[in-house]
Amino acid sequence: MYLLAWNILSLNIIGAFKTVKDELYKYRVAIATVLLESWRGNKMFDSNDFMAFLSGNKEKLLFGAGFIIHKN
Repeated sequence: MYLLAWNILSLNIIGAFKTVKDELYKYRVAIATVLLESWRGNKMFDSNDFMAFLSGNKEKLLFGAGFIIHKN
């Protein structure tokens, strides 16, 4: 498995995280650091084989960052 750094416009769009997960599976990525153009607040969520830890500005939709990690 591989490590990846990725700039993403937003995960706030329906289906966006599924698209990201599909790409991570495709390239066998275990850990991805993500820079999000628009993300508000802190969030941790579990989605099948991946965990996501995301953080951003509490008041505005900008400058978010985080990790998406395969559970294995």
